[in-house]
Amino acid sequence: MVFKDKTREELLAQINTASLVSGYVELPADMQLKFPAVDIRQGNYKTMQQNGSRLILRYAGKAELEKLAERENKIAEYRSQLSEIDLKIQTITLCMKEHEFFYTGEVKVRE
Repeated sequence: MVFKDKTREELLAQINTASLVSGYVELPADMQLKFPAVDIRQGNYKTMQQNGSRLILRYAGKAELEKLAERENKIAEYRSQLSEIDLKIQTITLCMKEHEFFYTGEVKVRE
């Protein structure tokens, strides 16, 4: 399967649950993926690795690929939450400026 400019969902929809996928996927710029640890003592092997901007696949199952998607969705969700928090901070800062405290009095400062 050759593809260009497809979303993660479009690609996953084309893979059957029982299929194994090999090849590569060009990742968006500066995307860094994290992979779960693989226990080779139990006969497991790395089915995915990142080499620069490429995701290299070696007999990866759909479930494994979906887990990567879940992680990326979580990251996007957290970034969205951070943006919302930043907006709340800006709103609170503006409110605080509107309600600045002013003081009146007379003091002498001795040095």
